[in-house]
Amino acid sequence: GEVKRLAPRTAHHQREPLGMASSRPILASLIAVLACSAWSPRVEALGPVGDAVRNVLGRFGRDKSDWFDLVLLENDALKEGAVCLDGSPSGYWFRKGNQENKWLIFIEGGGWCYDERECLSRSRTFLGSSDAWPRDRPVDRPLFSADPKVNPTFYDWNIVNVGYCDGASFSGNVTDPVVVDGKKIYFRGARILDQVMRHVKEKQGLSGDVIMSGCSAGGLTTILHADKVAAQLSDVTTSFRAMPFSGFFPITPNFQGDPWFRVRADNVYKMQRVEPSLNEACLADNAHDHVRCFEAEHAYRYIKTPIFLINSLYDAWTVQNIYNITSDTVPAKDVPKVVPFLNERSRLVFNLIRGAPNYNNVGNGDFLHSCMTHCGGCCTDEGWDKVSVKGETVRDAIGRWVEGGNGNNVRTDDACVYTNGPPYQCNPTCPPFPPI
Repeated sequence: GEVKRLAPRTAHHQREPLGMASSRPILASLIAVLACSAWSPRVEALGPVGDAVRNVLGRFGRDKSDWFDLVLLENDALKEGAVCLDGSPSGYWFRKGNQENKWLIFIEGGGWCYDERECLSRSRTFLGSSDAWPRDRPVDRPLFSADPKVNPTFYDWNIVNVGYCDGASFSGNVTDPVVVDGKKIYFRGARILDQVMRHVKEKQGLSGDVIMSGCSAGGLTTILHADKVAAQLSDVTTSFRAMPFSGFFPITPNFQGDPWFRVRADNVYKMQRVEPSLNEACLADNAHDHVRCFEAEHAYRYIKTPIFLINSLYDAWTVQNIYNITSDTVPAKDVPKVVPFLNERSRLVFNLIRGAPNYNNVGNGDFLHSCMTHCGGCCTDEGWDKVSVKGETVRDAIGRWVEGGNGNNVRTDDACVYTNGPPYQCNPTCPPFPPI
């Protein structure tokens, strides 16, 4: 049960920020795409300054369907300890739709903090504290758009956009605060998720058809906890489904052969006391290695909730972090091995998803593609309605899955693999690699 103190990153360790430059041909193309595909929550980062600007320019006479309003969980939720890393209230942004009984719950992402010092640093940002969250924010993603031409499926749904501030995909549950450098931090993600769902049900009137979604760490949250949330809301829902974006992170050695991500997952699992929040059947079947149930490739196999998985087989965050492929970490002599490595790993991810025993369950499906992007499917115009597989976009595949109800299996054909030479990218609708 000891939590490891992780070594500082060097040139041979994964690096979080995207956007490296390189003169190496294949790697230059890959890294440049990583830079283009990085998505960051611009609105949250503005904090109080963003609030002030919007108060002056945007609040009066605005169309409410184009804005979210912040709801902070205080009173009972605070008594239950549902707080961010820094102890501030957790919460969500809400936009009321015209369809009373249609609800999209979207979980924000933002990675994990891998040890206590990283979590302390995170507690001073919008990913660990609600203090800088704007009290209103514009609808800036196609998945949330109120324009039926842009978003024909969800344009008039109620949307709950859950803020992410616990650092472990809403999975931790440590009773006492942890003191780091004299500062208290709190690992309470499981309590936050429970209290958010309770509040939305009791205060916002959630009922009817519900889809739980999210991207990156929020997509993983959906994979890990959809069944639990479905059970919590079962008394008011007529249907409950899951739709994670970019949340399927493989546990595999990196390009250098090191088990980097597994070590980090194990550390977060112990540090945040994740086990009680995980799937009981998975834990029973993996009694020798409970950490598996904190990993998408194992948790996915136990989901009973109908699920539609949207994921790149060449996910940009995975390439740079889990595979450790950057301009700093791949020597020139190994550059020719990069594309074959990525193609092999794409087959691994594809087989982990398609080989799951529940994959063919009624209502399950996927949209698997080869674009080197991350969260593009929900959160960029290009990824939403321009990238296509066999002529179908993410937007249209989701619409077909939603409209088909629990009895409609929607899935893409086998995704293509990269070529060893230009243009590398095999799907012409994906964002192109830049000129070499």
